Amino acid sequence: MLAILFGYTCIQNIKEAEEHLENEEAVPVEKVKEAGAQMDVVRPGFLRFKKKFPGEVIEDKRKSATLRARFSGVVISTYKLPGDPVRRGETVARIESDQSISNYPIVSPINGYIGRQYVSVGEAVEKGEPIYDVLNLSSVWIRALAYPHLVKGIKKGMIVEIIRETSEGKRILKGEVLSVSPEADEETRLLPFIVSVKNDGTLRPGMFVDVLVKDSIKVNLMVPKEAVHILEGDTVVFRKEKDVVVPVKVSLGRMGDERYEVISGLKVGDTVFTHNSFVIKAEIEKKEWEGEGHGH
Repeated sequence: MLAILFGYTCIQNIKEAEEHLENEEAVPVEKVKEAGAQMDVVRPGFLRFKKKFPGEVIEDKRKSATLRARFSGVVISTYKLPGDPVRRGETVARIESDQSISNYPIVSPINGYIGRQYVSVGEAVEKGEPIYDVLNLSSVWIRALAYPHLVKGIKKGMIVEIIRETSEGKRILKGEVLSVSPEADEETRLLPFIVSVKNDGTLRPGMFVDVLVKDSIKVNLMVPKEAVHILEGDTVVFRKEKDVVVPVKVSLGRMGDERYEVISGLKVGDTVFTHNSFVIKAEIEKKEWEGEGHGH
């Protein structure tokens, strides 16, 4: 019984090959290989994506501090300017309290640099009013914005790339997604997400950068983009059948950076032509132009 089935299968394969040879759409494999066409095997795998989002550098809120007046009074001394370094425990200003004739110091709780200075000498301040911002820029945050339909692939803990154009060329740093906001930005209506980046000394709050997110999705079948063509309005790939190449109508799903998901028309193990496969399309269209025609 197995021998009969095997013999039947062989006859069918031979018959199919003969039909393709007679088919005006069929193109000899050797001919297209000589023209530089290359092949690939249809298989399951991962579609890979790259998405770029605009972002702004902001201070790392875990490593910054706003120094405030503990009591209302008058500023009698300021010892720092924006950009000055400051040490933890260092006095950066003094305020004369309204409650007594004594004054009290404003002390930095962290090491870093003075960011914004809110007051000047002689200015009256209320309790809780900001005096200085102190920033530690050893790491910074990137506040990036994404369209809602693109946020799905962005997850906490994901490693992303931070890209900044400089006069010396493109600079790329690695960052980690800390959080994805559930609420849209009030102005843009886009969804913010925060990325933490170890600063190489070039990132400053207020700078604009791009955040590159790489993601992948597992699919059952995929083919390289260069294998896909439009032939007489149909989406096709060129499949190797014995010694000939024939167009096969396919239905495509999701698109990655380099490959398409295949929904129907192919199976695992099929061999398709990829690089320079346009020569096959040109050969088929040439036959049609010469009057041989073709049909699906």
